Amino acid sequence: MDPIPSDLPVVDSAIAALPQDLLCRVEPDQVHLIAPSQIAQIPSQASFNKWTPDIRKKLDEAQLQQLDTSVISVELISPNQRLLLSDAQIGALAPSQWKFLAVGEISRIPADNFSTLVNTFYLSDTYGFSEAQRNALTASQIQALPIGVNIRLNWMTPQQVGWLSSSQIANVPIDEIHLLHDWQIPYVTPAQFAEMTNLSQFVNFTDEVMAKLTVEQLQALPDKQLAEYMRIEQYMDPPAVYRPGGMGVGSHLMAPIPGTMSFDAYYITNPNDATHVAATGEGAWSDPATWGGNEIPGAGARIYIPEGAVVRFDAQMSEMAQTLRIDGALFFATDQDTEMRVETIVVGGVGKLHIGDEAAPIGDAFTARLLFPTEGRIDTQWDPALVSRGLISRGELRVVGREVTPYAALSVDPMKNDRTLQFQQAPIGWRVGDELVIAGTNPIGADFESEHVTIASIEGNVVTVETGLQYNHDAPDGYGFSVHVANLNRNVQFLADDPSAPAQQRPHIAFTESPNVLVENARVEGFGRTDKSQDVTDPIVVDGVLRSGGENPRARYALHFHHTARDAETPGVLRGNVVIGSPGWGYVIHSSYAELDNNVALDVVGAAFVGEDGNEIGVMSRNLALNARGYDAGLQQGPLARIKAVPIDPQDLSKGYHNLHDFGHNGHGFWLQGPGIALVENIVSGSLSSAYGYFTASDRNKFDAVNLDDPTVAAGKDAVAVSTVPLKQFSGNTSYAAHQGLEIWFSQLYFPGDSTLIDNYTAWNTRRAVQLFYSGNINIRNSTLLGHLDLFSNPNFTSHEGVGVNGLVHDVVLDNLRIEGFITGVTAPVRRDTAIIGGVYRNLQNLKIVKGHDTIRSLEVVEPIAFLPLSPSEIAGRETYNVATINDFEIHDAGTRRIESLFSADDLRVAIGGGDVLRLYFADQTADAIPFPTASYANNLDVAKYVGKSNAELEKAFGIWFNGGPPPSNAFTPANFLALAAYENEPSLQADFDGDGDADGSDFLTWQRAQGNVNASTRLGDANGDNLVNNVDRQIWERAFGLWGLAPQARAPLSASVLNALAATPPTRTAEQDVDVSLEPSLSAAPRERSRAGVRPRRTAFAMVATELPVYLEQ
Repeated sequence: MDPIPSDLPVVDSAIAALPQDLLCRVEPDQVHLIAPSQIAQIPSQASFNKWTPDIRKKLDEAQLQQLDTSVISVELISPNQRLLLSDAQIGALAPSQWKFLAVGEISRIPADNFSTLVNTFYLSDTYGFSEAQRNALTASQIQALPIGVNIRLNWMTPQQVGWLSSSQIANVPIDEIHLLHDWQIPYVTPAQFAEMTNLSQFVNFTDEVMAKLTVEQLQALPDKQLAEYMRIEQYMDPPAVYRPGGMGVGSHLMAPIPGTMSFDAYYITNPNDATHVAATGEGAWSDPATWGGNEIPGAGARIYIPEGAVVRFDAQMSEMAQTLRIDGALFFATDQDTEMRVETIVVGGVGKLHIGDEAAPIGDAFTARLLFPTEGRIDTQWDPALVSRGLISRGELRVVGREVTPYAALSVDPMKNDRTLQFQQAPIGWRVGDELVIAGTNPIGADFESEHVTIASIEGNVVTVETGLQYNHDAPDGYGFSVHVANLNRNVQFLADDPSAPAQQRPHIAFTESPNVLVENARVEGFGRTDKSQDVTDPIVVDGVLRSGGENPRARYALHFHHTARDAETPGVLRGNVVIGSPGWGYVIHSSYAELDNNVALDVVGAAFVGEDGNEIGVMSRNLALNARGYDAGLQQGPLARIKAVPIDPQDLSKGYHNLHDFGHNGHGFWLQGPGIALVENIVSGSLSSAYGYFTASDRNKFDAVNLDDPTVAAGKDAVAVSTVPLKQFSGNTSYAAHQGLEIWFSQLYFPGDSTLIDNYTAWNTRRAVQLFYSGNINIRNSTLLGHLDLFSNPNFTSHEGVGVNGLVHDVVLDNLRIEGFITGVTAPVRRDTAIIGGVYRNLQNLKIVKGHDTIRSLEVVEPIAFLPLSPSEIAGRETYNVATINDFEIHDAGTRRIESLFSADDLRVAIGGGDVLRLYFADQTADAIPFPTASYANNLDVAKYVGKSNAELEKAFGIWFNGGPPPSNAFTPANFLALAAYENEPSLQADFDGDGDADGSDFLTWQRAQGNVNASTRLGDANGDNLVNNVDRQIWERAFGLWGLAPQARAPLSASVLNALAATPPTRTAEQDVDVSLEPSLSAAPRERSRAGVRPRRTAFAMVATELPVYLEQ
C-alpha cells in the first residue's frame, strides 16, 4: 500500500489495511473500524503513546483485550477501559502498572506475580499504590509475597498479616514480629529469635503469648537477651565464651595452664628449688637415707618426692617445713601416730598422697595429724597468686580415718540441766572424751542455742555428758521430729596451728583438675582463707607480679573441688568428715562432679555446703550443717547485696567490667549457684539466712547439655544458661532453727520445661519456710512447714510466712503441705497458674490471694485443705481467716506488671466439699466499690485517672472494671473467708435429713440435735458426707432451705487425704456453737500413694477443689 500523505485524512475503507504505525492517524469516530488484530500488532509503549487520548478512549472491549499489556502501560487508557482488560492482560502487567488498577481489580493479579517482588516500593503510597488497593490484596496474593527485609508487614491489615504462611512468618524481620498475631508467634523460628538484640518485641507479646513460647525459641535468644527476659540481675548474663566439659578427664596429666590454681601451685613448688629430694624407690620419711642429702627434712625445708619415689610417712615433726611437692607417692603409716608440719603441700598430676585408704584406714588407736601454720600473711613476692598455705592436690588423694558416726538423731529431746542423751540408735565409734555439739532449735537465740558437751560415759544408745545442758533442745511434739548431735572427733586431722587466726593467714584445701579424690572421716579445723564477711578481691598477677587485689581471694576454701572434670565417670568423694570454723564456705564443688555424704559443717561463715558457679553436678546427701553464719542477710540485701560491676583490671579500665560474682554470704546451710547437684536427706540446724538456697544465675558458667536429665532443654545446644534447667532432686531434706528454710532465685522464670520437684521437705522453728523469687515451674510436695510454735502467740515473734513469693513467680503446685504456726500460711503466686492440692493449714491467715499481676492468672485448690482452728490465745486479737482475696500491692513486682492485669479476670475456684465449688471474687469488684482510692496503688502503674471512681463509673468512662467485671448477684462471704464467693454449680441438696424430699425446718432440728457428732455411721445432720455434723452442714441446709420435691441424693465421698486427717483426730463435741478451741496438732500430711512429680496446673481454667474442713472442737 502506498503511504498516505500526512496531510490527508485516512478514509474508512483504508483503515482495515493500515499498518500499526499509521493507526494513530485515524479519527476518534473511526476507531471502531480498527480490527482487534491490528491492535495486537502495536509493538511498544512508544507506538501506542502516539495515539491521542481521544483516539485511545474510543477503543472498545474487543480491541482493548488485544493490547499487549506487557509492553504497553495501562496508564494510557481510561479507568473504565481498564475494567475491560482480560485476566491474561492483568497477569501480564508489570508491578509498576498495578497502581492503575481499580480496587476491585486488584484481586485479579495472579498470586505468582507477587512472588517475584524484590521490595514493596510498587505497593507504597510513595509510588501511588493506595491503602485501599493494598487492603484489597487477597490471601493467595499475600501468601505469595517473599517476606523478608525488603518485603515488610507494616503496610498490611491485621487480616492480611493473619494470612501469612508459616514459611513467610519464618522470614519476618525481627523488628516486625510485634505485628504478628498471638497465634502466629509459635511459628517464629529459633533463627529469628537468635537475631533479637533487644527485647523490644517482647513488650508487645501478651501474657498468653509469653506462656506459649517454646524451649527452642527461647534457647535461641542471645545470652544477654535471654538473661534479660528471665529477669536475671544486671551483670549476671551467661558467659559469652564457655567450654562444655571444663578441663576434661585427664587434664591433670598435662602441663597446667597458666592462670590456673594448678599452675600457680607448681610455680611455688618448682622441683629445682627443693632442698630435700626423695630417692627413687621406697623409703621411710624418718630414714635419712631416703633423702638425697642424707638429712631428714626440717624447718623451712622444700621437699620434693619425684616420680618413682615412694615414701612412707612415719614421723612426728616438730618443725615446720615450707613446701612438699609430690610427683611420686607419699603414704602415711596407719599403725602409729603421725604428725606432719608443713606450710604447703602440692600433689602433682601423677602423684599420690594416701593418709589411709579404703583397704587400710588409719588405725583406730592412732591419729594422723597435718598441722599448717597461720603466723603472718602470705609472701606475695614468692606466691603472687596466694595459692600457698594448705593442700593442693592435682593427683590421687586418699584420706581415710576410723569409722565414726558423724552425727546421730535423738529419740528424746534433751532439756536444760539434762546430762543424758538418748539416741535412736547407738552411734558407732564414739568414745569417752569426745566433743559433741547438740544442735540448737531457736532461730533467734545466740548460736541458735546449740552447745558443746563432752562425753562422760556411753551405754548402748545412751550417752552421758560431763555437765548439764544450758538450753532446751525441744522439737515440736507430735510430728516425729528429732534433734541431732554431731561428733567432732576424727583420727585424721587437718589443723591450723591457730584456728582463731585472721582469715588472710589461714590454710585451705583444694582438689584441682583431678577427681581422683576420697576423703573420709577427717577433721578439718581452722581452714578456709576466703572471708565471706567481705567482698572478694581476686589477685591480678602480671608477669609473676601481684599488680592488685588478693586481699580476699576467692577459691581458698576448707574443702574444695576446683575444676575436677564434669565428664569423669566417677566423682570425687567426701564422706564422714567435719569442717569447723571456716570464715568463708566449708565444702565446695566448683565446676566439678562430686559426692558429699554424711559430712558435718560447724560454724561456717557464708555457706556450709556450696555449688559455686552453676555447672556443678553430683550429690550432697545426709550431710549436717550447724550454725551457718553470714553477712548482708537483711531483707533489703540478701543474695543481691554484692551484685556489682568491678573492673576486670583495676589498673587498665579499658579491659572493661564484669560482675563481682560474690554469693553465698548471708549464712546458709547449702548454697547452690546451679541446678545440677541433688540434695537428699540433708539437715540444717541454725542458719542466719536460708537453710537451703538456690541462686541459679551465673555469669561464669553455663550448664553442660550432656548433664541434663532432659536433653530437649538444650534445644540442640551443647550448653545452656543455668537458669533454664530444672533443679535436680531435692528430697527428704530438713531444716530447723533457720531464719528461712528454702529460697529459690532465678529458676526457669518464664521458661517452659519440666517442673522442679521439692519433695518431702521439713522445716520447723523457722521464721519463713519457703521463699520463691523470679522462678517458675515449681512443685512442692508432701512437705511439713512449721513456724516457731512456742512463739506463735507472741505478736512480736510470730513466724512470718509458710510459702511466700515475689510478683514474678508463676506455675506453682503446692501438693499435700502441712503449714502451721505462721502469720501467713501461703501467699499465692500472682502469675499464670497455681494449684493447691490438699494439705493441712493452721495459721493466722491461711491462704492469701492478691490480685493477679498478669492477664492469665488462675488459682485452683485441687483437693480439700484442712483448715485447723486456733485458740483465742493464739489469735491474740489479730486478723485471721482461711482464705482472702486482696487488692493491694503487698507482693514486690520489680516494675513489670501491666495495667491490664488490674482489669482482667483472675480465675479463682474453691471446692468446699459435698461437690460444691466456689468461684472467688474481690470485694473491690462490686459496682459501687472504689478499687483505686489513691494514686499510690503501685509504683509502676499509672492509675491516677481511675482514682476515686467506682467500678460502675470506670466502666462508663473507660469501659473497664476491676478484675474483669462485677461478681454475680448471688455472691456472698463464706465463713472464715475474706472474699466474695458464688457457687459455680447448683448446691447439691444433701440437707434432706429426714428423707421426705424437702429441705425444711424439721431437717434443721435434725441437724441441731446431731451437731458435734463425729462418727463413721453418722447420717442424720451430715450434709456433706464427712461423718461430722457441724456448721458446714448447717450452711448447706441454709442454701437448700425452701426447695421441695427433691429426691434423696447419695453423699459425695471424701478424698483419701481428708479421711486420713479425720481418722487421726479424736471425736469431740461441744455445747457451744461457733467457738474455735485449739487442739494438740495431730493430723499427719502423709505421703500420697500416687506420684505427683509431673503435676502442673493446666493453662485452661481449672475445676477447683478447695474445702474448709469442719471445725474441730474440744470437749
